[in-house]
Amino acid sequence: MGFRALILLSTLFLGNSTPRTQLRYPTWGARLVFPRNSLVFRHGGYPDGGLSRVREALHTPKQAIAARDKRARTDIDMTVQTYIREPSVDSNEWPRWATRQIFEMTSPHNVMDFLSERMEELNEIHLTAALSKIAYLDSQYLQHIRPEHKGVWQSTWSNLQIFIPGLDTRGISSILKSATRLKYTPGNTFLLAIEEQCCEVVDEFTALDVVTFWEAFASFRVQPEEELMNALHDRLMQTHQDLKKHTQASGALWALKKLDYEPSPELLNALYERKISLPERKLSERILKAPSVSVALKVATDRLDILSGRDVTTCLSKIAKIDPKCIRERRLSDEDLDRFDLLLSLLPRVIPRLNAGGLVILITSMAKISLSLDQDAMDIWNERFMEEIEELRSGDIARTLWAFAVLSKVPSGEMLTKISSRSKMIQASFSGHDYANAFWALATFSRILIHTNPETADDDNQIHIHTNEEEDAKLSTDEVMTEERLVDRLETVRHLRFALQRTAVTAAEDFSPETLSRILWSFGKDGSEPSMELMDALIQRIPQIESDMRCQDISLLIWSLARLGHNADENLMKVLLRVGSSNVKKLSIRELRSMRWGIPILEKRSGVDASDILRDLDARAAELLGAEGSPTIANPTQDKTSPSSGKSSTNGMDSSVDLYR
Repeated sequence: MGFRALILLSTLFLGNSTPRTQLRYPTWGARLVFPRNSLVFRHGGYPDGGLSRVREALHTPKQAIAARDKRARTDIDMTVQTYIREPSVDSNEWPRWATRQIFEMTSPHNVMDFLSERMEELNEIHLTAALSKIAYLDSQYLQHIRPEHKGVWQSTWSNLQIFIPGLDTRGISSILKSATRLKYTPGNTFLLAIEEQCCEVVDEFTALDVVTFWEAFASFRVQPEEELMNALHDRLMQTHQDLKKHTQASGALWALKKLDYEPSPELLNALYERKISLPERKLSERILKAPSVSVALKVATDRLDILSGRDVTTCLSKIAKIDPKCIRERRLSDEDLDRFDLLLSLLPRVIPRLNAGGLVILITSMAKISLSLDQDAMDIWNERFMEEIEELRSGDIARTLWAFAVLSKVPSGEMLTKISSRSKMIQASFSGHDYANAFWALATFSRILIHTNPETADDDNQIHIHTNEEEDAKLSTDEVMTEERLVDRLETVRHLRFALQRTAVTAAEDFSPETLSRILWSFGKDGSEPSMELMDALIQRIPQIESDMRCQDISLLIWSLARLGHNADENLMKVLLRVGSSNVKKLSIRELRSMRWGIPILEKRSGVDASDILRDLDARAAELLGAEGSPTIANPTQDKTSPSSGKSSTNGMDSSVDLYR
């Protein structure tokens, strides 16, 4: 150590008189290159001239390469060459480099690409780390895995099975946790190999390892060998005092029940005691268990001394889940309403401490409760959201757009631009539900922006819109915005929509009937037809999901296709009529109204006779409403434009829109 310190000090103080020096730290093999003028020590603005950064790189490599340390990133790039340039595969440094590459990836698709390219060179640590990273980034990844990655996914598990005999308890637990989080059940051969390895290392299991094993196999619905279950039972008897959280004891009890394994009375009592005695470390856990809105508000506001931002968002989401209308309809006591007002008054203080997920939960909860944040809280939320926007996941983006649309607000142009940029980075991870929410929200934004004030409708340069952009904070919804600014905002909305449409084309092959119908309905409400590629992908998907369609799905499809002016071919029309006929007896008034308006339009365009289903719809309407109500349902648009004209009438569109509001 003295020799290395001597070289280091000579490099630092001698500067140009010292030749270029390379040091190798034996513990982790990093090669540190110091330029002759030693500028690296003065880079980064450190008080000691950068010496602390060099010391950190030598002694604490994990901290030295941490992605969060943005200020030190340049220093690391200049000094720790090992992690910037890929070392030789045969060197001792390559395994650590590969592990670091996996842990620094921000998309599960990037991880799969890395596995595809380097599968033959990876060991069990890399494969385990890759699965753990994918599960951490996106627990729903398998629902939208790319077709080219499906073979890589299977190869990963096949290769990992080869390494199972050498795994320790930590590696086994990591694999089982990843599979459970991803809702993936490995093959029987894989699980059998896991059981055999567990028998070999059962004496090394910690209490948490045992609970993880039981929870995983309970999720897989696979019964382990009785001999292994008994061994794990005995091991937990020895180590149950190491359980640190009451949720771990609860997980063990749940798994034992699912596995139909009867533990000894001693272990059962010990687990119940741990479940009761272990403290609930976070107030949010008590809020989540609240049986009513009143209890949730009382739990949150009684402990203002420890109330955190997460606790506030948890309470609001709990209210939105139990009874979202209780605040708007004033169905709470005066005391509970005062508690709710107190909770809202805390938002300006807690919002700056929320992360990206907390910000999304807050705005979506307020949207479900149908309340907007006050101006001060909204300004703070916008500022904090812009700081955390790079941390958003696909679901976060979709829910945020949905919340703004529900609250009849349009995000600022800057926010929409950054959301668009972030969406492009993670667009491959969008699920069908995310697409449906995003398209509906963007359609709503377009309708809000194009809203025209009748008093100035003749003025081509003045258009009235509803906006919450910071620069327009002083404007109300009745004030004027120039056409130029309106067009800019509309272009941003349309640009984001086009970007999502491109990726939705590939994802359409996995869309459910609910997702597909909601997407088409969103475009129908806006009156703008999706791209030709997306429309073709959606139309091709309809026959594939015919057997899974419900009443609402088929009614939305028929209304949307009619509204968008789609020329349904004979095969598609037969599918729609077949599904509609099989669900006639289950249709509600809303669904009847949409189908009765849309079918005549599609009938004329396709040339397929739909008289039978129209009679069935009229009969169902008469059954639900009686003779006086059936004509209204049978002919929802009789005033100015007839739906049988082949063009979607405005009145028909408006009447159907009201049904789903």
